[in-house]
Amino acid sequence: SHWRTRQALASERLTLDQLRSAIEEGSVDTVRVCIADHYGMLRGRRLVGEVFAADPQGLQAYCDGALIWDVHCDIFESTDYSNFRTGYPDVFARPDLPSLIRCGWSPGSTLVMTEVLTPHGERSPLDPRGLLRIFAERIQPGPIAASLELRAGEGALSAGWSGDRAPAFAQRWREGIELSGIALRRVAWDSDRAVLRAELEPAAPLEAADQLVAVRSAAREIGLVDGLTVTAMPLVEASQRPARMLLK
Repeated sequence: SHWRTRQALASERLTLDQLRSAIEEGSVDTVRVCIADHYGMLRGRRLVGEVFAADPQGLQAYCDGALIWDVHCDIFESTDYSNFRTGYPDVFARPDLPSLIRCGWSPGSTLVMTEVLTPHGERSPLDPRGLLRIFAERIQPGPIAASLELRAGEGALSAGWSGDRAPAFAQRWREGIELSGIALRRVAWDSDRAVLRAELEPAAPLEAADQLVAVRSAAREIGLVDGLTVTAMPLVEASQRPARMLLK
């Protein structure tokens, strides 16, 4: 079927040659060139596909404050790294082409993560993804099964997921993730608590982190279509429960 064909295509890792072919045939028009801040939120810019394909490792400039800001994108002026005295100089993000994926939840879009460089071309010491890369290279841990919870809040807030709305949201989210080539090991809907739990198939640490950022971003975008505001702050608990997204 057409659906199985789409799944088969999505399950393959997207290469630069495949991306260029998709841009030429018109099935891809946008490449999201992103960094992940220290809250696990995608930050970056959307490039026209042809522009990205012409220089796939071109550097994208970002204010270095993006590496230390708070949840409201306000700069912590008390830090020595970036403040009004330093002038908020740019850092430069270089696309990490092996991280290229389709945005199955957003037709026509693809996503590539980056490594953040200083103006001198060195890896930024505050790039969360870069720090994870260093950790993985030194420790060489095994595959990680990332997991998360999508939660509807309490009281009147949970009305956003009443009736059949949550299962419909969950299905669109799951289809979008699978069309991105990200494998889900388990998805469960707890209707009593209005909680959607998902576990990804194990992957290398950097890939697992990239996938978790992508699936959270997908949930946020799909939630907005449903009129739900999704916050993607992970809640760290002593019981080591998964990171959560709160749907308001």
